[in-house]
Amino acid sequence: RSTPSNSSSASDVYKRQDSRGDTTVSAMFGKYIVKVSLDEVNLNETVANLSEEETKLLVRCSVLNINLSVVLRDYFGSPIPNALVKLERRNGPTYEEIASQRTDSNGVALFNKIIGGKCKISIYVADTLVKALPLYLDSSRTIMVKADKYVVIGGQAIDTGQLATAILLILLIVAFGLALTYGKIAKGFKQAVARKGKKF
Repeated sequence: RSTPSNSSSASDVYKRQDSRGDTTVSAMFGKYIVKVSLDEVNLNETVANLSEEETKLLVRCSVLNINLSVVLRDYFGSPIPNALVKLERRNGPTYEEIASQRTDSNGVALFNKIIGGKCKISIYVADTLVKALPLYLDSSRTIMVKADKYVVIGGQAIDTGQLATAILLILLIVAFGLALTYGKIAKGFKQAVARKGKKF
């Protein structure tokens, strides 16, 4: 899309690219803003000064065809499987979900050939939002995320607070059981000593 920058009533010129990504626009001499967009997402924009009969302009779209890998780890660094990772793109003041993936057994969610730009990844473990990370995607990358609040046991992510409560409860039950057992043994020992004392 080409818009004259020196005109208050600028007319827009929309052109589709050919199979090589080239577009030809006929315009009068002047200064123009050239925007490249796909599916209503602005990929890049630049200013072009048309001062010659034929001007060639190369506009790079670094936010196109990006591969994003999100790696999720628990408190101990073990992979968290089956977590939901949502990829959202900024649209004005809000974000719109553009894709979502579940982490595999290695704790990895892959997003291939996406349009980057101002984005946010939201990570959910057991339907609970764990992290929301805003980022600008202008190249393929891997993002490591540590969910310190979770521990994976038997392939299931467990909240460390719940795990600590469960361990404490088990220890209390074991201690109570030992106290009861010790009490019975002590009582039996006292009774045995008392019987032996009567015989002498």
